[in-house]
Amino acid sequence: MAQFVIDRLRAGHGQALQRVQDEHGDLTVWVSRDRVHDVLAFCKHDDELRFNFCMDVTAIDYLGLGGDPRFAGVLHLYSL
Repeated sequence: MAQFVIDRLRAGHGQALQRVQDEHGDLTVWVSRDRVHDVLAFCKHDDELRFNFCMDVTAIDYLGLGGDPRFAGVLHLYSL
């Protein structure tokens, strides 16, 4: 399933994807900040993906880890 999602995202918004990771059954996709809305709309409205449920919205502060940018948004999406 994860590879199918990755393929759909790359076909629809490949330039917006910064990084993709699939470990332990958890698919994680890093998206360019300026394209987040477009990619989220695609995930929700694409007939084959239908990620129609946002379970959680949170953030990570990378201050102690030297991250740049300092903050990252995290959204957990599900297709129900």
